[in-house]
Amino acid sequence: MAINYARQFNRHITPQSQPIPGSTQVRKSGGGFSWKVDDWTRLDRFHILGAEGGTYYITEQNLVKQNHESIVRCIKVDGVRAVNRIVEISDAGRAPKNDPAIFALALAVTHGDVQAKAHAFANLNKVCRIGTHLFHFAEYVNNMRGWGRGPRNAVGDWYVYRDADDLTHQAVKYQQREGWSHSDLLRLAHPKAPSAQHESVFRWMLAGADSLGEREVKRKVRGEDRVAKYGAVGALPMVWAARNKLNVSAFITYTDSETWAGNIHPAKALRQCRDEFVGDAKAVVVGMTSNGFTLADPNERGMLDVVGFDTTVPAVIADFVRE
Repeated sequence: MAINYARQFNRHITPQSQPIPGSTQVRKSGGGFSWKVDDWTRLDRFHILGAEGGTYYITEQNLVKQNHESIVRCIKVDGVRAVNRIVEISDAGRAPKNDPAIFALALAVTHGDVQAKAHAFANLNKVCRIGTHLFHFAEYVNNMRGWGRGPRNAVGDWYVYRDADDLTHQAVKYQQREGWSHSDLLRLAHPKAPSAQHESVFRWMLAGADSLGEREVKRKVRGEDRVAKYGAVGALPMVWAARNKLNVSAFITYTDSETWAGNIHPAKALRQCRDEFVGDAKAVVVGMTSNGFTLADPNERGMLDVVGFDTTVPAVIADFVRE
């Protein structure tokens, strides 16, 4: 029987189990053939899609390894371009999760040349926009390269160049992640507070990490065990407002009321604020657990005890404060 050469070599009909004749297709992980994307395309894919969970054919660990190698190649070819792409995708919110960008930025400060590292450090604020991001970056840096002058200065700048209100928000909402706390990073970076308000927030971060006593967080920094102890100070908002001479008309605390640290009770601190600043300052204590305690003095008309936090609570609190 005569052979049909057209059926054996046909550019129009080729099963996926074979490469298209004359093409540059390569074998895929699950078999079959397709075209290979370049490292820069893969850099974009990783930033937007990450590697969480792997794929049906590639384990998560192997997928992370492949992307790691691809990103490092981009950084070594043109580190500034790689950092610009990391920042662009992260800052534009194109990725559902920011962790791949943080991971890639840590690779840039580890494997980049001097210019790329400086560019990555200068853009830390754009990628690590909240405390959780910064803690993830710290963990990556700690595992990849350790703490030299570059990462210390960049982390210090993260705290210094934020306004005091935003820094306070970061301190309260993102106290610790990944075994890191703000006090750990402040002690590593030693930033100089640009204002009295910043200095107050720095002191709160450092004091809080030394006294959070009911829990201990242990981790290793360059092989050394570090222990952060945490405890709650119920009067802290009033004390902070008085120290900074702020005219605050209401203090709202979400708590289990199991506070014990500090030198003054919240009710006493509130009265001091009234004597020195706002004569009718009020306090709202929102109880978040079903225990038998409250920080609100039941005999004090200017203190309100709230149970839970359903949709009616904001209006109740607003009416109480405006009375």
